[in-house]
Amino acid sequence: MIGHYLKTLYRSLSRHRLYTALNVGGLAVGIAVFLILLLTVRFETGFDRWTPNADQIYRLSVVTRWPGGEPSFSGNVQSVAVGLIKEDYPQIAAATRVMGSGARIRAGGPIIEESMALVDTDFFKVFDLPLIEGDKAHALDDPGSVVLSQTVAKRLFPEGPALGRSVVRLVRGQERAYRVTAVMKDLPADSSLDLNMLFLINRADFDIDEAANTFDRWGSFNTSAYFRIPKADQARAVGADLANFVKRRIPPDALPSPINETLKYSLTPLTDIHFADARDPNAERSANATDVAVLGIVGLMTLVIAALNYVNLASARAGLRAREVAVRKALGATSRVLTLQFLVEAVVLASAAALFGLALTELILPVVNAYGGTTLKLQYLGADGVVLMVAATALIVGVGAGAWPALALARFAPAGVLASARSPGGGRAGSQLRSILVVVQFTVALVFSICTFVMLVQSHHLRTADLGFTREGILVLERFWGSELDGRRAGLLDQYRRIPGVVSITVSSRSPATGSVSQTNVSRPGHVGEEPAVVIEEVGPDYFKTYGVDVAAGRPFNPENRLDDSRAEDGDSPQTGAVGRNVMLSESALPILGFSSAASAVGQTVRFGGEPMTVIGIVRDVRFRSPRDQIPPVLYRYRSDDIPGGVLVVRYNGDPIAIRAAMERAWSLAAPTVPFEAKTVAQMLEPYYKPEDQRSRLFGLGAGVAILIGALGLYGMAAFVTARRTREIGIRKTLGASTTEVLGLLVGEFLRPVGVAAIIACAVAFLLMSRWLERFDDRVGLSPLAFILPVAGAVLIAVLTVLGHAVATARSEPAKALRSL
Repeated sequence: MIGHYLKTLYRSLSRHRLYTALNVGGLAVGIAVFLILLLTVRFETGFDRWTPNADQIYRLSVVTRWPGGEPSFSGNVQSVAVGLIKEDYPQIAAATRVMGSGARIRAGGPIIEESMALVDTDFFKVFDLPLIEGDKAHALDDPGSVVLSQTVAKRLFPEGPALGRSVVRLVRGQERAYRVTAVMKDLPADSSLDLNMLFLINRADFDIDEAANTFDRWGSFNTSAYFRIPKADQARAVGADLANFVKRRIPPDALPSPINETLKYSLTPLTDIHFADARDPNAERSANATDVAVLGIVGLMTLVIAALNYVNLASARAGLRAREVAVRKALGATSRVLTLQFLVEAVVLASAAALFGLALTELILPVVNAYGGTTLKLQYLGADGVVLMVAATALIVGVGAGAWPALALARFAPAGVLASARSPGGGRAGSQLRSILVVVQFTVALVFSICTFVMLVQSHHLRTADLGFTREGILVLERFWGSELDGRRAGLLDQYRRIPGVVSITVSSRSPATGSVSQTNVSRPGHVGEEPAVVIEEVGPDYFKTYGVDVAAGRPFNPENRLDDSRAEDGDSPQTGAVGRNVMLSESALPILGFSSAASAVGQTVRFGGEPMTVIGIVRDVRFRSPRDQIPPVLYRYRSDDIPGGVLVVRYNGDPIAIRAAMERAWSLAAPTVPFEAKTVAQMLEPYYKPEDQRSRLFGLGAGVAILIGALGLYGMAAFVTARRTREIGIRKTLGASTTEVLGLLVGEFLRPVGVAAIIACAVAFLLMSRWLERFDDRVGLSPLAFILPVAGAVLIAVLTVLGHAVATARSEPAKALRSL
């Protein structure tokens, strides 16, 4: 029986090769795109789930609100709080802090730069990570121990095992030896932690002031804290009582008001961190849950329109087999047998499409990884295998595609069909159903297209928008500090200034893309309201010139004026007669301090740290961080001597390669033990723009495939409908209709569902993109072109798709058309 069905299927397919190619090809492409986006969603939602006992691990998170600002979520908490929480809650089985930073190390060779994490001795009691070498029970017993990742161990010791070997780390300018006590397996890509090297947190590695600030101050949010709590109800109890912990343990004067009153701790499950950190502007390894869900919807809708296209063409093609069904029924075939035949044929075709879809996924997945910056892998079997899901998809689509034509054709009366001059096509109901399916397909395709267009425009805007400073022609050295450069910074700056092509140089306490800023409360005498928090940035000579920041009112800092210098001796300024240091404000600081304009702020007094300051100038806002975040208000202070933690910025107009090489030569002579690391502003800001680019590319993939599948379906429908209306066209032309009129009739019939789809898609896309753009502080407006161009493109594709069949039919001779059966 099955062999007979397959033979009948082969004969049917060989007679209708176009329908076969369109059906199988469209569904295969839809399955491939669905699989790729499914793998993307699975990767994003699988973060940290591989971790042993992941359901028992929680991170301490905090919400704070600085005066004048919005509540801010962060995974960085105070180090002093961790031990007290562990002490107060016996439900916590183990706790560890994780302080991430960079480290300069060597193992007999040159110094290399690697990321490291400072952790507590109970780290492996919280994170039971697999080791290649060593004993995790004692790996972190000694402050002189270090645990390396597999990759770092091979980099430092390429010739053999690393266990027991010695590693030298630069700590406060001095070399300290550590013994390798364990080697970890490299963490997978779907990990929220970055663990290349583990050192114990050792207070002795910090100077006295730095240690007090890091470990004792409630105002220092500088560490991540992880707890292992065996039972979920215990974790809920701890999380519910953390508000009482704040009242019980944090001294009333430990934090400025209203931070102390608004501070809230919470426990974030390890498996939720990847999405929870989307609220933290300083988090690097995070994703927005809504964006990931939308990608999943894109993949699902791509599969749906591919399936609808398959059903549409299958139902249209089935009508051409009505005579075959009538003959088989006249020879004794029952409706049950015919229904089973059509279902088997449909499932076989869908299975073939599924196999082609898997092959297509394998072929294009490397391209997608390279194009989208992902590391997706296709697994057939196992927990993450796709074979069963693809097989189920083929079965569902096949049954869905074969059910309607099978039931419809099985009910045909043989005598009526055989007596008819042409095969039935489902009548008015069948035609309406096919039109509805075309509307659905093109609606989804147009929504994808409009959304992709808006995303691309927004991504381009972010890369070209005015940031308040000139981003081109700048090199930034973020590590212009440390004891290795003590006494050498001034000489190094002089050497850099003499390099041909260098225009200006400055040093400041803040750099583009930095997540570390210093904030304090600033007040204005006589202004009613809370004291807002303002970012304090210390700047050196030529800061505004080097960055290309415009002064909106007043004047910039003048090194000749001693009151401009925050490090000079106190006294009255001979230029202004004012008392107190001079400062400058950014434009965003004006409204929160009660100034109506930039000009009105010049010469006024602000106060912070108990000291009055005179405002001498207002500068434009500078966007150093994500375009999603609001630009913070900034107070600038001029400093003529070394700036702690200073960042060196060099503006140039010559050959960047030659200038960089000259800078590196001078650096290696001044600080041979410190790696030279210079970045452009574009490199530093890339992490803020890259996710939007990747997202727009994936949406573009969905849009392109949706339009392709819609065009394939429309092409197949055009072939079907024009073939069925050949005699009608002949009669119309015999009665005087011109070729142009006939052509307009045929093309117009296919454009009607596209027009309906355009109206629906524009409304849906407008709502979606309005909500999406609200997440950006710097965003474009929704231009009519974002809707007109995709719709016009879809209409053009639809016209070109059906034009070939329509022209051939419209230009056919009436006599030949009337002879058509």
